[in-house]
Amino acid sequence: MTVTVKSREEGFTLLEVLVALAILGSVVAAIFSVVSNNRLSQTRADMRWRMAFLADALVQGVGLETPLAPGRWEGSREGFSWNLDVTPYMAGRGKGRSTQLHEIRVKVSSQAYGSESITLATLRLSERHP
Repeated sequence: MTVTVKSREEGFTLLEVLVALAILGSVVAAIFSVVSNNRLSQTRADMRWRMAFLADALVQGVGLETPLAPGRWEGSREGFSWNLDVTPYMAGRGKGRSTQLHEIRVKVSSQAYGSESITLATLRLSERHP
């Protein structure tokens, strides 16, 4: 008759289970962090796109909704605040001409997710008024 003695029982020790749970927890936390950062980046990109779209709409409205004359206009729309400045470009040059260049500068700001802003500038030609 032969007797075999096992030196170790089969199964996992408590320490091995705890180490496996710690590793699993670390992996889950890393995945959650990546997903969370991706969502925040997507939200900020969407906000910047909406700010750029609003700035473009305000520039396109100069001469239609806003007079094409030197001045400053301010307002808020869609949760954003904006400033629109119209200034003569290279004032004093081109005297005697029937047209005038104006610089149009729009700054759209948001307080969401920190202080974000976008500035759009362009030139527009108009008839010179005496």
